[in-house]
Amino acid sequence: MLDKLYIVGGSGFIGKNMVRCLYEKFAISVFDKYIDLEYFSQYPDVQCYEIELDKDQIDGSVETPKYLI
Repeated sequence: MLDKLYIVGGSGFIGKNMVRCLYEKFAISVFDKYIDLEYFSQYPDVQCYEIELDKDQIDGSVETPKYLI
């Protein structure tokens, strides 16, 4: 089982490249106010959450990750 990794702001340049590099090593969840669905369609196991973190809260049903970036 892969360790869970959350990437906040994952639809930006750095976040997308982190997903590309770490996709096979972690169970990744991406949180951003805009999700690039076309890009993330290449990574079907990545969970994407469209959320404004400065205003909203992450749903309590989302499991706690081992790593947060």
